[in-house]
Amino acid sequence: MLGWLLLVPDGAIVGVSCTLITARVLLSVTQQSATFDEPTHLTAGYVYLTTADYRLNPEHPPLAKLLAALPLSFTTVKPPATPTTWEATTQWMLAHQFVYQDNDADTLLLLACIGLLPLTLALGTCVFLWTRELFDRGAAVLALFLYSFDPNLLAHAGLVNTDVGASCFVFLTVFAFFRAFFPSPVATSGNGGGTGRGPSRPMWTRLLLTGVLLGLALLTKFSTLWLVPTLGILAVGVLVFPPSKRRADAPPLSHLSREREPSINARSPFDELRVSGKHSAETDQQPLRLSPSKPGLPVHRHLQRAGVLVVPGVLLAIGLMAYATIWAGYQFRYAAFAGDDSYRQLWNRTVAQPPLVHRVLQAGEQAHVLPEAYLAGLTQLFSNLRRYSFLNGEISTEGRWYYFPIAFALKTPLPFLILLAVALFALPYAVRRCGALAVAFILVPAAVYFTAAVLSPLNIGHRHLLPVYPFLCVWLGVLVPWMTKKAQGARRKAQGWTITASQIVLAVLGAWYLYASVSVHPHYLAYFNEVAGGPEHGYRHLVDSNLDWGQDLKGLKRYMREHGIKKVWLSYFGMASPEYHGIDYEYLPSHYILNPPHVDARLFKLAQLPPLHGSVAISATNLQGVYLPVLGFGKDYFAVYRERTPVAKIGNSIFVYRLDDASR
Repeated sequence: MLGWLLLVPDGAIVGVSCTLITARVLLSVTQQSATFDEPTHLTAGYVYLTTADYRLNPEHPPLAKLLAALPLSFTTVKPPATPTTWEATTQWMLAHQFVYQDNDADTLLLLACIGLLPLTLALGTCVFLWTRELFDRGAAVLALFLYSFDPNLLAHAGLVNTDVGASCFVFLTVFAFFRAFFPSPVATSGNGGGTGRGPSRPMWTRLLLTGVLLGLALLTKFSTLWLVPTLGILAVGVLVFPPSKRRADAPPLSHLSREREPSINARSPFDELRVSGKHSAETDQQPLRLSPSKPGLPVHRHLQRAGVLVVPGVLLAIGLMAYATIWAGYQFRYAAFAGDDSYRQLWNRTVAQPPLVHRVLQAGEQAHVLPEAYLAGLTQLFSNLRRYSFLNGEISTEGRWYYFPIAFALKTPLPFLILLAVALFALPYAVRRCGALAVAFILVPAAVYFTAAVLSPLNIGHRHLLPVYPFLCVWLGVLVPWMTKKAQGARRKAQGWTITASQIVLAVLGAWYLYASVSVHPHYLAYFNEVAGGPEHGYRHLVDSNLDWGQDLKGLKRYMREHGIKKVWLSYFGMASPEYHGIDYEYLPSHYILNPPHVDARLFKLAQLPPLHGSVAISATNLQGVYLPVLGFGKDYFAVYRERTPVAKIGNSIFVYRLDDASR
């Protein structure tokens, strides 16, 4: 089906993907302004890096911010204000001063993007490698193609934020855990020829690596805590459905290469525990069954004897390594800062909810169980889970279980969703081919995280689902060998027509997917699929980081220059600086513009903003009134403008109106 891939080395395939991702991300970042949290994250990361003071922005762990700030250490940067002045300011104002007034914001943000971009590339590489091990090279190419052109991943790959970093370390943690129980394939070279790899590393080495990666995930985003129960579920799965060798007559895993079948289920790593007991050759050759009640399940004798103790031991080893990694991230120091206590700035002491969580975190602070800044971040997280969110015209501070399913359905390209539906029929084939346990390592993490998102009251962005997508890309790789097998079986009856139909289906969906990604460049954040009406109508369904995160001030300035507009009325959602981008404006209620130069106080006394003379630019999030109550305004303050047709949509996130005739 894709026999030409035999001529392309694996390294070349991955290299092309990395090059395309890098080019598209850098082109996008340089054409857009900073998103909401980027200045604060970058400032905090630079302070961590240069002063080892972790008091700024504790609501997110430090790792992604440190990586973003790392390239800044190789250039000349005027540092932020000293901590002695922090009492008189906020982290937002400090970040504004550092990024937009004391330094060149575009340079800092580009360097920060370069610092974080390797995480996106590493994640894509691992998606390719894992899919190839499970299925074949054709499957790996499909998975990498889906990953490389996903508009949601591209939207966040260049941002100084935690979402892609969390996705990377979550995936790497599960992949390392998988490799501990399924040793690396012997096979090799991507061209079919090959030399075998050396003996795989011991199980316990890989388990310790899993612990380190889990710690890195927990140092990137607090929501990765869901990995802990996920690894527990998978560990129990290893006990109930232990890996076994495949049948000698099992079909080859790769129909594209001449290399021999990668034996991903070659042996159980529990063999390395040296527990006494022999297993018969007949048992070792049995395929993995879905139920222990079925005959043939390879329940090894040493698992029967020691398995109940082994699983807790495995999880304990991983947990201890993760715990040590978290402490290492804060230089094995409890205090959030180093030095004199005289200028200590305490964080806003909020109360975590529910009360039991608050008591646990307080006890943790008293016992110094975790670094002070980490505990402060967890406290802020659990005290601020209910925020304003917008969905299909409704604003709420209560979590809605259907928020993320709807966001997933509207923000995921339709070809991807169609492939997911088709892949349901490939599940029995995948289980027969790889075993139920191997399939569980792909689907369980995605299912657990999606469920956790659905149950969460924090409904502020589809980006919180990003960790699901790499696992789904791997899973969709199964379609290549499955469809090929189905087509080959039917070809004998239909003279090859079915295999041609399979090629056409994948080609059409692939072309559609490619178009969906390329057509939205460079405005990946504003992507919505055809069900939502495309990016132009996304604001009717979702705003905030789903569409409008402050990224289009540069686009607004270009529009003003091209149309000879000297000044605009501006209501902006974001933390970038309009002044830095050369925008002359009259201030309208915004979330937030710091220290606006022109404010007409009369407009702030009105229940609704009337039609204004001149050009009026309103961010989509403000247009829908999501955060206006925070500023003391009603959600319908911009209702007059919501009912009008804008003369332009800048990146589909800033709407420009001209209502010079007040009677219109």
